[in-house]
Amino acid sequence: MQKTPTLWSLTKDQRLRYSGAVLALLLAAALTFTVPLIAPMTIDGVISGSADVWPHWLPSWLATASLTTLLCLASAAIVLLTVFAGVFQYWRTRWVAGAAEQIV
Repeated sequence: MQKTPTLWSLTKDQRLRYSGAVLALLLAAALTFTVPLIAPMTIDGVISGSADVWPHWLPSWLATASLTTLLCLASAAIVLLTVFAGVFQYWRTRWVAGAAEQIV
């Protein structure tokens, strides 16, 4: 009786693509979950006016920046993170589709 092929044996030549797709999926998910955190952080920073609200990896001059500067930086960060998340989602889909086409 012949054994049915396992998923591991079917993906023999495509494991690098699938690994890249999983990495791209993780990065896209991380960026997608980071975007909604920017608006509350900006609002808290504007209301408090102190650097204690900002994460330690952000520069302290943000605490004294004008409202216009903070809103422009926050909106630019939201757009950039969303674009990068979209790029990672594109590559994830591309790599998975290419690997699946090569398997069949």
